[in-house]
Amino acid sequence: MAGLRDITDQATHDLLANNNFTAGGLVINAAGATSFKSALPYQYMVDGIFKAKAALAAQAFSPHPQQNIGITQYYAIGLDGSGNVTTYQGGEETFILNAIPTTVPTLPSIPSGICPIGVIKIVSTSAPFLANTTPLDTVGLAVTYYDVSLMPTVPM
Repeated sequence: MAGLRDITDQATHDLLANNNFTAGGLVINAAGATSFKSALPYQYMVDGIFKAKAALAAQAFSPHPQQNIGITQYYAIGLDGSGNVTTYQGGEETFILNAIPTTVPTLPSIPSGICPIGVIKIVSTSAPFLANTTPLDTVGLAVTYYDVSLMPTVPM
């Protein structure tokens, strides 16, 4: 019988094997908080095995470098097979458009064996952001929360 072991392309394997089946309702944990939470528990799959995780409560970010003013970053939230939560910071890509260098934010890569459950977009309009130090409702930050089943193709 065919199974995930028969898929030799890692990207295809991960797309089929690691999925989230719940829109958990990601939000800031509380006014002035540096953490996030979800309203609902998660039903998800890692390596083809169904898993369950209670709703997130006061979830901290993994350590990330500071995000400076004028920068947009995406932070993906992932669950492993044991229910451990990790965040992954995206990057930037610069390309030439009409002879002008243009830099755009990119979504983070998620390691194999991790199921993405959400993405937090942080736009630092007039305040820097440092994970677990800067409150998510700081004036000068625009923060948007997305529930995901898989990592999106392009930034939101």
